[in-house]
Amino acid sequence: MPYTIRKMPGQNCYRVAKPATKTTPREVLAKCTTRAKAESQVRLLNALKYNKDFVPRGRGSQANARGGSIRRTKKNRK
Repeated sequence: MPYTIRKMPGQNCYRVAKPATKTTPREVLAKCTTRAKAESQVRLLNALKYNKDFVPRGRGSQANARGGSIRRTKKNRK
């Protein structure tokens, strides 16, 4: 598995990194995140790298996920 999740010393958070190779240094992809978010990010990165049919569609909004409508306010009125 090319991506690693490491616990940050002295903190309750995790780091997601891509290991170093001969030509490139280690690339940190997330600095201080929760374990659940780190595992989710590794799954997404693996899907992007290894699954040729994977199409990222974004997270969407909470209202659309529940099947509701977006609430109209002054900020999002169009």
